[in-house]
Amino acid sequence: MEEKTNILIVEDDYEIARIMKDHLDREGFQVTWASTGVGGWELRKLYYKIRLS
Repeated sequence: MEEKTNILIVEDDYEIARIMKDHLDREGFQVTWASTGVGGWELRKLYYKIRLS
């Protein structure tokens, strides 16, 4: 079984984040969502080895 690519979404608008997450989930990505920059920064430190901006 192939490992899913992890994507971190940092978006404060719930509806936009949900649409993005739903689309990426359907495409086979593992998606994590943070609603603030601080939350995204903390999740990045915990779960992600690289950061794309």
